[in-house]
Amino acid sequence: MDNYSLSEPEPNPEEEPEPQPEAEKPGSGAGVSEPVPNWPSATQEWSFGWELHTYGIGSIYAVFTILCIAVLIRSCVRKTHLVPPYATCVRILLLVFGLLRSVCLFTDAYNHTSFFPSLVYYLLWIIAEPCLLSSFSIYFLVLQEATQFRPSRKKFRVQQPRVLIGIVITHFVIAILSPVLFHFTASVGHVFQIICGSYYILIGICVVACFSYLAQNLQGHYNRMRNGFLLKTSLKEDMTALLKILLHVYLLIASGIVLSVLHLYGLLGVYKVLATDDTNIYIEPWSWWIYQTVARLVELLIGFVLFQAVNNNRKIKKKMQTIKSRLDSSTSTIKQKHTVPDDVTSLNQADDGHIKEQQSEKIVSDDKNFV
Repeated sequence: MDNYSLSEPEPNPEEEPEPQPEAEKPGSGAGVSEPVPNWPSATQEWSFGWELHTYGIGSIYAVFTILCIAVLIRSCVRKTHLVPPYATCVRILLLVFGLLRSVCLFTDAYNHTSFFPSLVYYLLWIIAEPCLLSSFSIYFLVLQEATQFRPSRKKFRVQQPRVLIGIVITHFVIAILSPVLFHFTASVGHVFQIICGSYYILIGICVVACFSYLAQNLQGHYNRMRNGFLLKTSLKEDMTALLKILLHVYLLIASGIVLSVLHLYGLLGVYKVLATDDTNIYIEPWSWWIYQTVARLVELLIGFVLFQAVNNNRKIKKKMQTIKSRLDSSTSTIKQKHTVPDDVTSLNQADDGHIKEQQSEKIVSDDKNFV
């Protein structure tokens, strides 16, 4: 019997499963600029709320853009050279703001279908924010000129044109660098998101402080008129005009505060930039929807208030000139009424001296008679 060796079949090496790529957190990879919800499940959960947010709010932005275009065309046709340069700058910034927001919401809201390259879309989206905040800041100069408000140099220097232009340029640079850094460097981009959001909040607080200081000055004028300094029926119209200006300013202050609080809530509550737990790679749908909806509505409120206020800039300036002239004239009149002329004062002093002499002579005569 031949010796032969049965060669046992070599066991096939077990095929090791290929490592699956880990789910990438939105906002941490290249090409994504901020965390987003899980779009397929989120849009189903929102149902009609998604169309209401995108097309409903997008339509309001479109109407706002058309109004800005109409006003700018009317200004060019009528050649209103008396319009201050700051007012024209605010109108242009508001036009760019409304146009970018409406285009982004109508074409591909928040780039949820990746219709645009992510870097291009987020550049278009984020540039609208410094446009609104810059117009908000520049309008302070417009209102300062219209109301003839001149704060002291030591207390307030932020209203100076050079300082304000520097703030605007810095804000645009930060807004543009944010998505660029997100696109190419994830870790640096995350840090820069915190810096950019904090900068939004800081500038919003500064602008609110400027308007608050202006409102305090206007409130003083209104209180003088209301509390009896100028109680004439002919001044009711001026008081009503001043009250409208105050309402505009207070509405802008409240909107600026709400917008700053929303930015803070977005950083900490929605995007959770300080969170260390990366297990949940998507944002909770409804918190994101509420945050974005409220933020868009507040932006529109600020835009419409600025739009109306800038268009009434000349009327505000004329009314404030009339109010301040009447206040100054009434103040001088009241001072004249309460001021005693010098000749009357000298006569009164002479009479008092004559009376004292007569009284002293009478006392001396009485003493002699007594003796």
